[in-house]
Amino acid sequence: MIKLLKAEHIKQKHDRIIIGLSVAVLILLSFMIIWSTCLADSESHQVLLEESGKAGLYGLFFFVTVLRRVFCLIYGYHVIDIEFINNRQEFFIKNTGRIRIIIGKIILGMILLLIISFLSFIIPFMISLIIFHQFSLDIALALHQIVFVWLISIGSMLLGMLLRFILNDFLLFTVIISMLEFFSNFFPHQIIDFWTRCDGIFYLSQALMPLTNQLRHLKNYQIKFPNSFQFKTGLCIWLIILTIMIMVIINIIKRKEITNE
Repeated sequence: MIKLLKAEHIKQKHDRIIIGLSVAVLILLSFMIIWSTCLADSESHQVLLEESGKAGLYGLFFFVTVLRRVFCLIYGYHVIDIEFINNRQEFFIKNTGRIRIIIGKIILGMILLLIISFLSFIIPFMISLIIFHQFSLDIALALHQIVFVWLISIGSMLLGMLLRFILNDFLLFTVIISMLEFFSNFFPHQIIDFWTRCDGIFYLSQALMPLTNQLRHLKNYQIKFPNSFQFKTGLCIWLIILTIMIMVIINIIKRKEITNE
């Protein structure tokens, strides 16, 4: 499995879409913290973010609410390579097995999302610290929020993987999820309600309460997450959903292997 992960890592680190998406997320996070603290006018200037700890939490908040879903869905969609759809019989696939490959992709994706979640905190934290020299850090709180942002992100990645078996057009997929995420008013409320329930925030909103409490004094922001489940109940439901999605993906791949034989 280690050799498989290394091979997949080498493949992904040269992939332009994955690199481009990751860099774009980190650049947007950096720009938002600089804009909010240095470039915005007096009415929009976020004095709260001059504290490095609050800036890091704001980075996590911006990632999980604005960037995370599109990034993770596209990443999950993209890493299911074309051979899983078109039944290509390459030497590496024959000798490794599609199920092992997909497990490797999921594990590597989880590692990447953990890194991105961590960087979503640490980059705004460092930018604020360098500019304003106001050090503040609650390590336990930061790690707690990073872990739950990571768990939410994993769900979006797995959903993207599942959708790869339904939609074969990458451009169409990107347009649809972007419309759902940023222009939801164009869709019936039933679709938006279903789309909301497919996201980890719907189940783990209570886990993000410490983050929202820390950022409640932001100017011109009204931070609201759906308050659907108690913390333990939501966490259990979300972990079950993640497990089911992984099992469904593996089952789809297994059926494709049987078909190919």
